[in-house]
Amino acid sequence: MSVRAIAFVEEWISENINAEAYEPEGDESKAAAYAVQCASAAKNAGIPDAEMKDAFESLTAFIGAAMMTATDNEVERLASKDDSF
Repeated sequence: MSVRAIAFVEEWISENINAEAYEPEGDESKAAAYAVQCASAAKNAGIPDAEMKDAFESLTAFIGAAMMTATDNEVERLASKDDSF
């Protein structure tokens, strides 16, 4: 497993993935588009596709989970601020 690829993707996610509307269940189109952008950025940084594939079984699924986590965290943050319920 490539520590370099994992570190790159985690940094890329922290810079590019923010809370947004949830994707419909089963729709990974936005995550797939982000995965293409991330893989391209990794290649430009000198990390070959083979190294990325070794580190991630599915970059799309990994980014999709990061997207959901970012949105879940934002929903939780907003809910904790709203004490009107």
